[in-house]
Amino acid sequence: MARKTYTEEDRARVRQALLDTGLNMAVSKGLKGLHLAELAAAVGISKPYFYTFFDSLEDFSLQMMEEQRCRLLRLLEQALARPEGGELRAAIGREELPLPAVTLGPSWRIAYHGGGVSQRGSSRRGPCKAARHAALPPEELLAQLRWRYPYEASAATPAKVTATQVADQDPEEAGWFLLRDQGSGEPAPFYRPQFAQASLGLTPAQKGTAVHTVMQSIRLDRTGSVEQVQAELDRLTGAHYLTEAQAQAVDPAAVARFFAGDLGRQLRGSRNLHREYPFSVLTEARRFFPQAPAGEEVLLQGVIDCWFETAEGITLVDFKTDHVSAEHLAQRSQRYRGQMAAYAYALEEVTGIPVVRRVLWFLVPNLGVELS
Repeated sequence: MARKTYTEEDRARVRQALLDTGLNMAVSKGLKGLHLAELAAAVGISKPYFYTFFDSLEDFSLQMMEEQRCRLLRLLEQALARPEGGELRAAIGREELPLPAVTLGPSWRIAYHGGGVSQRGSSRRGPCKAARHAALPPEELLAQLRWRYPYEASAATPAKVTATQVADQDPEEAGWFLLRDQGSGEPAPFYRPQFAQASLGLTPAQKGTAVHTVMQSIRLDRTGSVEQVQAELDRLTGAHYLTEAQAQAVDPAAVARFFAGDLGRQLRGSRNLHREYPFSVLTEARRFFPQAPAGEEVLLQGVIDCWFETAEGITLVDFKTDHVSAEHLAQRSQRYRGQMAAYAYALEEVTGIPVVRRVLWFLVPNLGVELS
């Protein structure tokens, strides 16, 4: 889409619209109720474009009040020049001011009361709202304009974080984490609809889901050979755990190779084994968001592919379906360091048992990487 360009005339019109709209909002809500997002939306511009006119919201508020002051002065000049303004001219000691000889249209009702001037009103009324605001000392006015919501940090802290958002563990303090930049993360996976899977096949994300379903649901005593794994794929398809397309996307040889290795044998022999283990841990928000105030908490959530207990502690396993060569395995595994650190922290919080091994198992090259 082509970016809209603004002429100087357009910019003058937008700037005046901002001031007019801001004044209306300030009258109805007060200065504290003036919000940039609402103001920009009302005028039909983006928030960044607002800052091409004004340095800050405080600068805008000051210029808006100056605009209002000029409007009031123009109104006052007109009132002084009208025939109905005798009481006003007397109040300032300028009864001799000459009046225009031309007709000024419909008559006004001008009343002087308590130092404030209005086109309508009664002398029994107190100062008008505009007069009260104008009477504020500059220090108090600036204090109001600079006011900040005291709980901004709490309001900006998310209530939940997932383990996949964690980029790494803080190198200086265990149990504290660094999150990924959410603005530059990978795009969300595209899931191909079922009607297109027969002709186009599954997307990489869908293949990964199929493999994880197998690793969660396969009977461990039926993993001793490729034939047994294939029989399990057929069973899971018949029981509607998998579609035909998903079953075909899983390599039974890769699954059999894993369970034939040392890690697979340890997993099958464990008496305390958990697969697709969901967790929710309420923890200190500053572990993930350094700006969060003390006492704020955040919910850490995730689903762990597999963990089992040994005499030394917990072994944590995460299965990966990335197509990566053996020489690039160590580099690729760094992408998941934070996720595994968050898993380990959550498990230790839930079970009270130390996590002694964190293993990423890449099924395509049939190789594992142990993370420290």
